[in-house]
Amino acid sequence: MRIDVHAHYFPRAYIKRMESLNADPTAGAHRPLASDDPGDLEQRLKMMDTAGVEMQLLSVSATFPYLDQEQAAVDAAREANDLYAELIERYPRRIAAS
Repeated sequence: MRIDVHAHYFPRAYIKRMESLNADPTAGAHRPLASDDPGDLEQRLKMMDTAGVEMQLLSVSATFPYLDQEQAAVDAAREANDLYAELIERYPRRIAAS
């Protein structure tokens, strides 16, 4: 099985939260094919197929919820985890998260 262990996923709701908290750097999170837009997800899976990648291991990368306010950090981490879990539930054989 070929696994891509360095891939990113930036759900729009999570990025919106992080931007509202003035968390840097979120600008890099607006990369093509990395959002939860249905077109992005479809293209991601097609690119994986073309490259022979059976699974991607996703992370929030540079948008980790490292925030000064503890509760804001906890809430953001929970939201990221929940959004990743939803994607994994939809594509259990294609997507995992770290």
